[in-house]
Amino acid sequence: MNSLKDALQLSGLVNDKKRRKLEHEQRNKQKKQATEAPNLGAVEPEEAPVLAYLLRVKRIIEEGRLDDAEGRKRFHFVAQDGRIPFLNVNDVVSIRLQRGMLAIVEDLEGHPVIITRDAAIKLLAEEPERVRFFLKGGSTRSD
Repeated sequence: MNSLKDALQLSGLVNDKKRRKLEHEQRNKQKKQATEAPNLGAVEPEEAPVLAYLLRVKRIIEEGRLDDAEGRKRFHFVAQDGRIPFLNVNDVVSIRLQRGMLAIVEDLEGHPVIITRDAAIKLLAEEPERVRFFLKGGSTRSD
């Protein structure tokens, strides 16, 4: 590897200052990647299936998440701990929840999230206790 660097430097394509700058940038990039990405190789073999399962659940929720649901109408649901909280939703989202086209689920942190029907069906297969409100037999029409 050093011979290639030396050859480039001798040919004049790369000077010493450029070479040091590039090496510095590579080191910084590697450090940044090491701190941002968790090391999956360090996961214990017993924990790997649990981690894969949680990542699958998180991916289903994130792919089906509906972000523009905020409104003035309160939509109540039963939380896992038995409380009856509510989400402020707009009229369209309220109707779609009542028709079974959307669902309310709890994400991995326990926060309520509105997701699509397809994501709710996938989540029911993976972890049904996360689904807090969903009309399975609801209409799939979007009037």
